[in-house]
Amino acid sequence: MPSPEAAPQRAAVPLQTRGAVQLGALYVTRAVDADLVKALRTGRGAVVLGPRFSGKSSLRVRTARALQSGPEGDGSGARAARALQSGHEGDGSGGRTARALQSGSAGDGSGARTAQALQSGSAGDGAVPDAPTIRCASIEVRSLQAASSGAVYQALCAALAKELRLPAVNVFWQRHAEAPPVERFRRFVLEEVATTDARTVILLDDLDALQALPVEMGEVLVVLRQVQEALADAGAPLALTLGYFSSVPLERLALGAGRSALREAATFLLPDFSREELSAFAPALAALDRDGEPASGWLDAVFAWTGGHPQLTQHLCQQLVARAPAAQNAGALPPASGEPELGERVERLVRALFLESDDPLPADPCLREMAQAFTRSAQAAALLALYRRLLSGQPVTPDPLDELQRELRLGGLSTQSDDAAGTPRLRPRCRLTATRLGEAWAREQEVRLILREAIEREAQADPRSVGGGLLRGSPLKTAQAWARKNPAALGPGEIRILLASLEAARSEVEAKHQSSAAALQRELRDKPLTRLAAGSAPPSAAGGPGHSGLSRRVGVPLAAGVAILLCLSLAALGSAHRRLARLEQSAREAAARAERAEQAMRALQLDPSQRLAAAAPPRASAPPPTTQSPASANAVNPAAQVPARGSPPAPGVKDSAITGPSSSARGQEARLPVLPGAPGAAGEHRTSALPAKAAGPRSGWKAPRSRHAAARARWTCPVAGRPAE
Repeated sequence: MPSPEAAPQRAAVPLQTRGAVQLGALYVTRAVDADLVKALRTGRGAVVLGPRFSGKSSLRVRTARALQSGPEGDGSGARAARALQSGHEGDGSGGRTARALQSGSAGDGSGARTAQALQSGSAGDGAVPDAPTIRCASIEVRSLQAASSGAVYQALCAALAKELRLPAVNVFWQRHAEAPPVERFRRFVLEEVATTDARTVILLDDLDALQALPVEMGEVLVVLRQVQEALADAGAPLALTLGYFSSVPLERLALGAGRSALREAATFLLPDFSREELSAFAPALAALDRDGEPASGWLDAVFAWTGGHPQLTQHLCQQLVARAPAAQNAGALPPASGEPELGERVERLVRALFLESDDPLPADPCLREMAQAFTRSAQAAALLALYRRLLSGQPVTPDPLDELQRELRLGGLSTQSDDAAGTPRLRPRCRLTATRLGEAWAREQEVRLILREAIEREAQADPRSVGGGLLRGSPLKTAQAWARKNPAALGPGEIRILLASLEAARSEVEAKHQSSAAALQRELRDKPLTRLAAGSAPPSAAGGPGHSGLSRRVGVPLAAGVAILLCLSLAALGSAHRRLARLEQSAREAAARAERAEQAMRALQLDPSQRLAAAAPPRASAPPPTTQSPASANAVNPAAQVPARGSPPAPGVKDSAITGPSSSARGQEARLPVLPGAPGAAGEHRTSALPAKAAGPRSGWKAPRSRHAAARARWTCPVAGRPAE
């Protein structure tokens, strides 16, 4: 094993993982690079669409340099210039040769001329010497800062003047102060930027950043289109060419006239690196090429995780080089003795960098941008559903006219590739994103989207309405199931809306149960048993000659079981109905008995004299009495003479106190009321004559002690139906 001191030192190409790749750093050329330069040279214009961190800014910088270097002929001169500028010839001679040619120190001055010829691409390889010079202005819209529409247009003019080395824009802006800002911008582009004697290409990067500025994006595109039409009318149709770079679909960028301004431009969808294009990283991994381990093995392992993602590939390769044993840092990989395979080493690094974090929002800016793609979309729910289909492995055929698929690709979560049969399919972008932003993450995003929409509905709902933003049905079940597994991941607002939704759902269920029970009670009370039996008859079992024997063997017992259950149910309902009828009859009888008892109690509470007065029949009208003295009365009616106290009664005179009243007196005696149900109630009344005070004792009869005692002796109890003792 050769010692590290004896190993040849190889110059590693620096890797740049943030921002546009500058000269000297590794840049991977893709097929879209040449197509974009060709479209801009012909004056057609171009629109480059791609996710964030996919190399759009680096492509813009390289395209601007390629346009300014002049025509390339067959491309050999430009390729030689790029090879010399990149300086990765293996032994470092390329960089020294390029610097020597640029400095012009070749002894006879031919070095400078050779360098200029290589940069212009006209080294005798078929270049067109009389082609017009192209001026290129490359502007990053995201870097513009303005608080008003006038400031936005002035900032655009200042950026164009800086790129094209024009005079300060303040003088022109003040000279046309009477015009609106959009008109001043149009005049500046037409008079100062795009001239008829030269060709000008304007490249606007991060065009979607105009949405965050106080200006209409469609208005900017329409103004630039009007300038092109004015130059074409003046006889210079190629004087101004436009190129746009964006990570948002054109349908969301501009509407109406703004979209028509982009209709004639060529559209390019920026792809990821292929495995062949990834071979350009081999010089950058020179520090890992030891012990017979070629760089291709490392690149295979990296490509298996990143799928050619530009930023993730650059970042992972940079960390592999930084953690190599020769670097002797804290995060270095273990030595060669007993170290695992390359794939395991790369997987361990991937998990340490991207997958071991418990933060729901990834720390890596590229993955964080992918995770936030759903929050910026107006159709986030549909995007999540499509992404979950891709994660589950369901085949999805790419459709270039499908706005949902295009938005998912521009969000950086999907890509297009061929399956084993060679059929184009839509799939997750790479293994790394499918692992970090997998099914669990997608379910969490779905729940958070549901809760966020509920909170927004509650904020927009009328305060007088009840339950305007609450969750119901399937969304509530989804949010509840996820919240049970991840209670600590919910925010205060999400917890509040979820608890309110659960309480409302519980109240609705209880109300439904109560209404169902009330309806069942009404049905049992009002609907006759025969109607229940007729309406609940089980349907006849369907079994024709076309049914199989298995279906008949299963269907007949099943129908019989259903019929038995229905009969048992009907029998139970009938029994319940009969019990209810008996209970109602018993209640009616008890009410009648209670009423009779109440009448009896009222009768017992009356005084005997009051009972007699209440029960006495009305007296017949009698002739007016004649006034006569007691003596004359006795003379007329000797029987009515009252004997002296203690003397025996006169012969032939009956003592009313002993023998009782006469028949006429009995007719006028008081009658006590008899309650219904008591003996003698059917028109038969027992009389209770109150005898007068006895004149004296009589043999064989013992007079009652008092008049009330005699009345009690002859009165019949209305409840018991027998004389009271």
